[in-house]
Amino acid sequence: MPTEIQYGSNTVSWGYDVSPEEEPIRWFKLLLVQDTDLTPDLRTSTQIRRARQLVREHYKTAVAVIADYLRLLWNHAIEDITRSRGESAVKGSTFQVWITVPAIWQEDACGRMREAAERAGITKRRTAGPTTLELVAEPEAAALAVLDDFKGRPDVQVSHRRRIIAAANS
Repeated sequence: MPTEIQYGSNTVSWGYDVSPEEEPIRWFKLLLVQDTDLTPDLRTSTQIRRARQLVREHYKTAVAVIADYLRLLWNHAIEDITRSRGESAVKGSTFQVWITVPAIWQEDACGRMREAAERAGITKRRTAGPTTLELVAEPEAAALAVLDDFKGRPDVQVSHRRRIIAAANS
């Protein structure tokens, strides 16, 4: 799904629902990073400059745009889970949400991502209990995603305490 959002006069569209007739905001995740933490080529890139301009034109902040996008994504996920598992399963379940961030992000950018997720309603108290939110560096997320493929192999050891994957004969 494309990571883009579009603000209309009375609507907000995202992903595949973005109209080809108007320009969506793209690259907005990088707007959470301080300019000084971006490489010079990224800082002055056409994509980043255009994203900043569109965010300003819609009287938004980067956190607000990401919160809007995450809200739409979260609502879509909840609707999808409800369709497949039923409303009672959704209402009776607690959720653990993981959002990936680039490994090079500083703590302040991660804090802004967490703020956006909270504004999006992801951590809103639910009847079943709180939704927990974890930010994970993209390389770690990739390793965790493939961990299941290695389960049971004699040449791989997994330490759950420190989330380290190590080959026995490396």
